[in-house]
Amino acid sequence: MRLIIFWVAVVCGFIALTTSGVFGQYHLSDTGLPAQPIPASGCVGVGAGSGFFQLDEKASCCAPFPKPKSLRHGEEIARPPADSARVAESITSQDEIDAKVYAALLAPTSVDFDNTTLRSALNQFKAKLKANLVIDERALLDDGIKLDEQHVTLRLDDIPATIAIDEVLKPFHLSGSVRDGYYVITTQTESDESRASEVFEVSDLCAVEYQDGSSGFDATGLLSVIQQTTSGPWMNSEGGRLNQIEFGDQLILSFEAPDYLLAEVTVVLSRLRRAREGTIELPIDKRWSPRAKFAVNAVRLRERASSQLRGALKKEITVAFDDKPLQEVKDELALELGHPILIDEVALHDDGIDAMAEVNADLREIAIESILQVALEQLNLVIRNEGHFLRITTPTTNFDFPETAVYPVGDLAAELRAGEPITLDFDRVALLLRPIGRPWLSLDGRGGSMIPFGTGDLAALVIRCDQQTHAKVAALLHRIRTLRLRDASAK
Repeated sequence: MRLIIFWVAVVCGFIALTTSGVFGQYHLSDTGLPAQPIPASGCVGVGAGSGFFQLDEKASCCAPFPKPKSLRHGEEIARPPADSARVAESITSQDEIDAKVYAALLAPTSVDFDNTTLRSALNQFKAKLKANLVIDERALLDDGIKLDEQHVTLRLDDIPATIAIDEVLKPFHLSGSVRDGYYVITTQTESDESRASEVFEVSDLCAVEYQDGSSGFDATGLLSVIQQTTSGPWMNSEGGRLNQIEFGDQLILSFEAPDYLLAEVTVVLSRLRRAREGTIELPIDKRWSPRAKFAVNAVRLRERASSQLRGALKKEITVAFDDKPLQEVKDELALELGHPILIDEVALHDDGIDAMAEVNADLREIAIESILQVALEQLNLVIRNEGHFLRITTPTTNFDFPETAVYPVGDLAAELRAGEPITLDFDRVALLLRPIGRPWLSLDGRGGSMIPFGTGDLAALVIRCDQQTHAKVAALLHRIRTLRLRDASAK
């Protein structure tokens, strides 16, 4: 028996010795993966699917060995994996769960907090919200926020729950987001460090036709718009990352970023498509994730409410304010307006302005909008239309909350020459707009952004600035078009 074992060992050793020169010469680097040569083990794989595997700790990957020389059934590789249906079902199921949470956040609610503790306010949201709400108390305590020692005063009626929650959270630098079927409230820092992923098809926004008659994609303009008209930062450890991937006749952008940045990207894409298609409401791609759809739906609701609020601001009334405190002035005007007016007390405090500071105004049969302007100018304050309510704040804070809008300017930028292709001169339009709303990032190194964007049948300026500057831009473009129409009719 011992003799048999001895000869078996000799034979195995001989096989290992003779095969080491054959198998030891293969490297995983031949497959494009970094690895070291694998010493032969004396074992030979049998069958078409066999092979050796080596885990390269530095590369953190596992690859088959030896490398196959050819693929006899290459067409099978192009097919989705066998378990793709199961994976799709799992993702769809999670999307449906998240969609219910987002729907609950868009549902209308009312709040009436009068020096209510933050814990009590959040517990009331828990009771009203038709979704699970979780408070990350550990993160709040780490930032020195004690739920029983912070207080909230806020009254809003019939507004989306997400807006009411945001108004409660913002003064404490807190944020909420949907995670795995529930809504979690944590610190802004913690929320920004949490990354999510989104993919968007942008073929329609990046399609180009070349002079030789061929077509393709060029995402340069779109990426410039995204990077310069969203909060960012992009392409660093603290902000978002993006990549473009081309699949035949499709161009897909892949993003990894905090929720707030993904929401901004989604809305920018939707605004560009609305400008191109000429629709009233922001379009939504049915293939988008629940998070992306929620971002656009929230803006849709805000735009509808904002339009109604602008109409209400045109109402003409008579007022007589004689050294009247700002707090009382805003209450009186809110009653006439039929919409809430909030004072950004944190911003006013930072600028040393008392919410009880007195104002004077004696005006007859004039729009509420004008009354607010007269009253607020005395205290160097401005008004911002938040959609469901107005906010009185400081110019500095207002400047820190820019908004992005898309202005089609093809009729102003196009240059027509007989027998030549149409060219677009965005500079001459931008030159007309730059004097208003300074500073501009391109001129002053800070401030608003004005980015040209042209593709297919859309030629536009994408502008990111405060509401007051947007109003001036829209008015100036209207006047320019009016002058051109008069000039054309005169000829």
